[in-house]
Amino acid sequence: MGKKKVVLDQFDFIRAIACLGIVLYHFAVEYGWPDIFNNYVGGVTYGDIYVTVFFFISGALLFYNHSEVDDLKLFYKKRALSIFPAFYIAWGLMYIRDVLRYKSLFYRGNPASIILSLIGMDGYLAFKINDYYILGEWFIGAIILLYILYPLLTWMKREY
Repeated sequence: MGKKKVVLDQFDFIRAIACLGIVLYHFAVEYGWPDIFNNYVGGVTYGDIYVTVFFFISGALLFYNHSEVDDLKLFYKKRALSIFPAFYIAWGLMYIRDVLRYKSLFYRGNPASIILSLIGMDGYLAFKINDYYILGEWFIGAIILLYILYPLLTWMKREY
């Protein structure tokens, strides 16, 4: 049996505040509310700050609970199950909304690029490929890339 996950309530509380801030920031931007969440200093937004705090806290908790990755397959399986079901539900609902709006299953013209959306990587190629970027998938893509790299980082920490 593996190491029991430690829950640190204070960090989960900070992460929850960051999540709430991200949601409020996106609502403010989407609905054109005054700049209550928008500008901070030098073009840095409150959204930027909340995302940064979320990533830092999540990374610290990941390291705290998994300073070593013993079972790579299990590590990736748990991470995939923590990301993809909720992402697929949210993305699928927004995709259906757009299909109904544009009255076409492939309303952006490139059926193959939907694969990039389904693996959460379309945000990184949106400048080059006409894809189905709907939810701000850059965030999912960033999490996936960090999870892919994480076992390598723990190995490097141990070896060097």
